Amino acid sequence: MLTPLELEKKEFKGGIGYSKRSVNEFYEKLRADYETIYKENIELKDKIALLNEAISQYKAMEEVLKTAMINAQTSA
Repeated sequence: MLTPLELEKKEFKGGIGYSKRSVNEFYEKLRADYETIYKENIELKDKIALLNEAISQYKAMEEVLKTAMINAQTSA
């Protein structure tokens, strides 16, 4: 996946057929949108990691509670 910085540094050779100004305007909009999505993706990956960690903690707590319930039932 390209980074916003790589998009920003990308240059095209001059030529015939397209208005350089309109290409630059479109490119700037594309770069801005891509940067937003790129940052959002990083944030979501971080959030997923935190949520997975929380799930692991809850699973560990569940195991402890199961063991405690089994011990309580055995004692009773």
